[in-house]
Amino acid sequence: MLKFHSLTAILGLAVLNLIGGVLNLAHLARPPMLLALAPALCAAVLLLPSEVFNHGDDFHTYTPRVMRMLQTGSLGGDAFGHFGLDSLGSQSFFHGFFMSGDSIKLLNGFNAVTCFALCLLLVGELSLRWRLPWWFGASAVLCAA
Repeated sequence: MLKFHSLTAILGLAVLNLIGGVLNLAHLARPPMLLALAPALCAAVLLLPSEVFNHGDDFHTYTPRVMRMLQTGSLGGDAFGHFGLDSLGSQSFFHGFFMSGDSIKLLNGFNAVTCFALCLLLVGELSLRWRLPWWFGASAVLCAA
């Protein structure tokens, strides 16, 4: 077990990324599999019902990719299309944890909740690692927030 929790979480995300790539290639990245991998994300689901989306990214990139992955188990599968070939689908895999049925209100849950919390945790733990005064670490976390 690592001393700092943010490094453990980052390593956990790397392992989930690998698992997501394998599931994506095997056409198994479907909602039951995602729910089996992430029961702890239920707390984050309660924190983020989003009403505001970026038209260019969310509706033309993120939403179609994650919906295709959840419905077919993969981003690929079309010999004539290039949809999803720019990555292994890792971002769509992580967004898949936050999609619930037909609603996209939780689509930004990974970016807005998980990544933001890990960023704040990393700033706080770096101040501990570098043995900075507590008030400096606290102000660094507040500045990052």
